Amino acid sequence: MMDKIYSKAAEIIVWLGRESKDTDGVVWLHNHFIPKLRDKLGIQPHGFQESDAVRDLEPYHCQELGLDSPTLHAQSYAEFCQRSWFSRVWIVQEIAMASRIKLIIGNAPLAWWDMLNLAYLIQANRASIGHFFKTKLRVPNLSAAPNLDVARLHQAQILCHKGRESIRFTFQQLAGSNTNGAFRAIFLIMYANQNRICKCTDERDKIYAILGTLNYMFPPETENECFYPCYDHTIETVFSEAVCWSMRHAPLLLTLSFVEERSRRKVKNLPSWVPDFSTNPCFSVLALRGIYNAPGDHLSTTIVTTISFPALKTPGVSLDTIVATVGLDLQVVGGVECVLSLCANLNQTYHNGENRLEALWRTMIANNCVVNGGVVCPAPRSLAHSFQTWILSRVMLCKARPIYQDAQALFLAINGQFEKSGAIEVAAKQVCGTLETLAATNETPPDMPSLEEIKHLVCFGDGYKKVENPGPTYPSASVFNNLLQRSAEFDKAFGYAAHERCLYMTREGFIGLGPLSTKPSDQVWILQAAKVPFTLRPMDKYGRFNLVGETYVHGFMNGEFAGAGTPQGWMEIDLV
Repeated sequence: MMDKIYSKAAEIIVWLGRESKDTDGVVWLHNHFIPKLRDKLGIQPHGFQESDAVRDLEPYHCQELGLDSPTLHAQSYAEFCQRSWFSRVWIVQEIAMASRIKLIIGNAPLAWWDMLNLAYLIQANRASIGHFFKTKLRVPNLSAAPNLDVARLHQAQILCHKGRESIRFTFQQLAGSNTNGAFRAIFLIMYANQNRICKCTDERDKIYAILGTLNYMFPPETENECFYPCYDHTIETVFSEAVCWSMRHAPLLLTLSFVEERSRRKVKNLPSWVPDFSTNPCFSVLALRGIYNAPGDHLSTTIVTTISFPALKTPGVSLDTIVATVGLDLQVVGGVECVLSLCANLNQTYHNGENRLEALWRTMIANNCVVNGGVVCPAPRSLAHSFQTWILSRVMLCKARPIYQDAQALFLAINGQFEKSGAIEVAAKQVCGTLETLAATNETPPDMPSLEEIKHLVCFGDGYKKVENPGPTYPSASVFNNLLQRSAEFDKAFGYAAHERCLYMTREGFIGLGPLSTKPSDQVWILQAAKVPFTLRPMDKYGRFNLVGETYVHGFMNGEFAGAGTPQGWMEIDLV
């Protein structure tokens, strides 16, 4: 009903609430500053986000343009972004399907496009204007608020206005089918994941609030494709029904990739393979990148999964058992050492012919990165240099004195040429030897260079010069910023891939990136109906497992697993 009302209305009027102490500043930002900035820069309202002129905009640039700085009203904007309307789950459909939107705060109108433009301005200038908004006034979620709320609404609007044809190919790849039912199934689950960040008084609306937009984008063609709300059902039942309905229409098990980190689950009695949509979204979903196909030629595009609730029966093949895990919080003392030590425990030459240090950095970014707006896999070899400086930047970010104790080993590990024979072996032995010495004596080696010297060596390429009495010196801000810039390419890729994940090593010496709650004795499986592998936790000896989450296993993401060479290698397992 509401989808028809919103989509056919001439205009949607949104009242954002009563006037408050933030109103004047917010009205000035939207109705005066942004329009004048557009006029000064010669930008149309709809072309703001495509213009390079609004990037790297410093407060003093505004003064040069004859404009007051927007940072004068940062606190007003911070309070404005906390208004409940922005995060309500039910507003998505009214904004997404509206042909025209009119916003009102108190009695003052606000232009929808200029609200989007202001949010984009802050997000695009996080190092200047956005930085002031975020840090000077101590409102840490300010730059996230417009990005996750206003921009999220804008993306929903773009999607609905472009129509189903704009996403048909993508959905076909994700669903493994081009039927209307499969598109509806993928749309429901993907937007249920996005709606996790929204607020509602009834968690069942995390699913039901999508149905209007779903029916608008992909109207049901048969009764079997319909999904109806029922408030007589419990939250557990609603979430489970939505997932089961999706799996019955889409051959590929994309839904399993939306299962969140286990420590975040709130709703009890959900099967491990059903996402808990009451928690925050899964921001880093490997399956959505569209670059992996772990089963290779044996990927099933027909439904091979059966649901005998609460069990999900699906064919899979075991890759290996996990024997060690390492967290990826590399800003704490010991973080870098643990990661390099895990690498040192791998064979010097990885099974695909790469050296183990290359296997490490490729795993840490799931072997992909974004270049010119597109996903590149495998990641370019040039990222190795960014990784070297990135490792050093992690060391510098640590504040405690013990980070100096393994500086020499780290220098050898990150500054050596990867292609030199024996260089990785030397680096790995140095890391392990240093760690063993530190664990035994807890003393700083007498010939250890300071971080200032390591910084100088790596940044400017001077030869190694031993210094006497190395003190706890810190790099200058300019040098440190230079280091961060040089490592930014790897840092961006790592930030996406490593979110809520840890490194692990398997019994056969494979390295992977799995859910944060992964632990030794968990197993890595390739499922015939899923493009990415999964970490599973054995429940008994009869083939029953808990799903831990999707995983990246270096060297096994595109059909390389020999055990999948014949259909006889697959066995049916139960996820419970």
